Amino acid sequence: MEEEIKRYETKQEIKALKALIKVFSETKNQYTETEILNKNDIFFMDESNIAGIQPKTTRAKLLFKRFIDKDYKTKILDIDYEPHGLKATSKYNITYLQALVNIFKALGINPIITMGKDAPLKLECKDFNVYLAPMIDDE
Repeated sequence: MEEEIKRYETKQEIKALKALIKVFSETKNQYTETEILNKNDIFFMDESNIAGIQPKTTRAKLLFKRFIDKDYKTKILDIDYEPHGLKATSKYNITYLQALVNIFKALGINPIITMGKDAPLKLECKDFNVYLAPMIDDE
């Protein structure tokens, strides 16, 4: 007997998808439900390569499925956020940050926020991680 897949509530999913569409584009080259559930180490980014999402659970994979292109190849970010006596001084695009926070808000999740010096901002929960690249100052 197959185990039932626990999904987000429908209203939450709809709100989250509305928030996602403000940053990420839907792809025509999507995985099927079976393919996505059997895939590990998923990571996808917006077209500008400013924000990325790493789904970690079945329900997150299903929620984000329409934004994950089969041909998109990238590695999961492995960033050392350990404190080194440095202040986190990175600057982030507030428009992107608001849109990304709205994904969590739509799902009723309070993310853990991690920052580092010249490192992407990480918004994290048990189902997925969201990364936002720091703004680069013109020198």
